[in-house]
Amino acid sequence: MRYSILLSIVYYLYFSKAIEDETAQKQEELICNQDKTDCYPKIFEPSWDWQIIKPGQDIPPGLHVRLNIDTLKREAKFMDPDEQDTNHLQELVVGDSAEVYDRSNDVNHEMKNENTNGNEIQNGRIHRAKASRDDLSNFDSAVLEVEDFQGNKERLAAALDTLTELSHDIEFGIELTKDKQIFDSLFRLAESIKDNTFVEKIYRIIGSTLRNNPVAIENVITNFGDAFSVGIFNQLHGHSDGIIQKRILGIIHALTQNNKFVAKYFSFENSRGLDAIIDIYPELDSESRIRASNILEDLSLFGKSNDRRSIEQSTPDFEVSKFIQESFVNGRTNPDNFKVYFNRLKELHQRNKDLKPSKKFLGWLSDQVESRKEHKKRDDYSDEDKEFDKEMLIARHAIFGNPMGLRKSFGDEL
Repeated sequence: MRYSILLSIVYYLYFSKAIEDETAQKQEELICNQDKTDCYPKIFEPSWDWQIIKPGQDIPPGLHVRLNIDTLKREAKFMDPDEQDTNHLQELVVGDSAEVYDRSNDVNHEMKNENTNGNEIQNGRIHRAKASRDDLSNFDSAVLEVEDFQGNKERLAAALDTLTELSHDIEFGIELTKDKQIFDSLFRLAESIKDNTFVEKIYRIIGSTLRNNPVAIENVITNFGDAFSVGIFNQLHGHSDGIIQKRILGIIHALTQNNKFVAKYFSFENSRGLDAIIDIYPELDSESRIRASNILEDLSLFGKSNDRRSIEQSTPDFEVSKFIQESFVNGRTNPDNFKVYFNRLKELHQRNKDLKPSKKFLGWLSDQVESRKEHKKRDDYSDEDKEFDKEMLIARHAIFGNPMGLRKSFGDEL
């Protein structure tokens, strides 16, 4: 019991900080009625008591959320530490029926081949109660609709709306991720359905489920491994819609809070995640660029900078440019992606003339150009390598240095 209460307190402090941060960013935002006589904050401000969630309010993560069956109004509150040790059904109602969702199971409980909440488990696959299909405001029926989607987009939209509301709650986030069948169905549907409205909703659910929820993140990493992670990186490149890219980056950002995920995809030794973000960055819209740069900054792969100039000039483009430059200077760039990193850096500096190369990078680039003169003596010097070496020479002067020196350099160096 003591451990459970202590864990609850840790969760409370953790999520309180997240709520404070999010609230601080939008503290000036209000929602008002037409005559401006009734205004309330855009961000729902929770307490230990149930409070009504007013129309249009955003719900911070990590709260208990319910639909009160007496008033038919949605309510939320902080997670009560005392509730962690109770074995009775929690008071979280997800529809206007009398059905109450059983949240008493331990988050690490593995499902056995037995009936659970009316759902039969056969050959490792959950067969959910068919009686719940009619009410898509119910958790099980919403999940069933996603798992067995037959093309009815109206029903799918209703099911996704239900899961969107529930995904903000920490325990439902855990519930959604510990059942591999549910989460896999969501992800596969996002990959297959050709409608960005639904794709955006699905990735919003996944992102909300993982945000500030370390248990849910651990569930995804344990249950899915490379299949989910690599799929997310591929989907980032598979969509040109800015909102969808932002949602996917939100999922990646949440996952990078886990050290095992970082070591596997966001280290210099295993850089698949880093490479995906650097490669797509120039194509992102402004909001997605912020998310991408935040991921790189939070990773602190080169340590935190206390340089005043760096802090004053900090923008998404500046942070990504600095990251790529330091990757080259420190010799940490994956050789297979050397050209991609250099070309993306060129694109950044061509588009944003305010970006300046560091002295260390200019020194590194000068050494690279000089050393590549020797490539001409090699028998395996391909036309592709020759063209890239030429582009590096041009970039050294035309993009990162003095354009006036380019003509002389062509004569001297090539």
